[in-house]
Amino acid sequence: MTGHAPLPPSVHELIIGKKTNIAAPGQPIRLAQQEPLIWELESAVKGESTGTGEATNGGPKVPLSMSALALWERITKTVNEQWPGRNQRALQRLSVGQKIHAWAQGDPDYVEEVCAVWCGQIKGLRYRVHALDAACPECGVDTVYEVDEGDPDGRVYKPALVWTVERAFCRACLASWVGFDEMKELAGVINRHV
Repeated sequence: MTGHAPLPPSVHELIIGKKTNIAAPGQPIRLAQQEPLIWELESAVKGESTGTGEATNGGPKVPLSMSALALWERITKTVNEQWPGRNQRALQRLSVGQKIHAWAQGDPDYVEEVCAVWCGQIKGLRYRVHALDAACPECGVDTVYEVDEGDPDGRVYKPALVWTVERAFCRACLASWVGFDEMKELAGVINRHV
């Protein structure tokens, strides 16, 4: 009997979605199927999440965020370079999700690691990132930079320490503080050093 091995959890969440309990606390479990995160990213890139539809002048919709577009480009580039059918011209029309599925069958552990990062990045697009005007208490770095691809000599400087409604993290050392209690603890550390 031939068949596919079960998909690792992050791969499943990325290309198929996952079931989540939507019942109120204390109520019987009620499961709902969440859409695949790759669909969420595609919608963000296409501007569909805004509900604005086509531009009034008949032109293309503007992407919801350049961050979503940049992530979409990184994912599709990586998948197109890594998946097992990359050298078979007839298979190039497969969707990104189908390519990830095929890739996961051949190297599930590595693809799970990659997809876990992508899932986190897609979920991160849901929340606005705010800067913290302080050095990271773990590594001491207060500013990081990215190279501006339009200008190889140019640098875009950003605060190292940032937060969303769910967590705070350092862009330099990748330390993170997840949830209210850890973020409250971070605030206390920052306030003691100010």
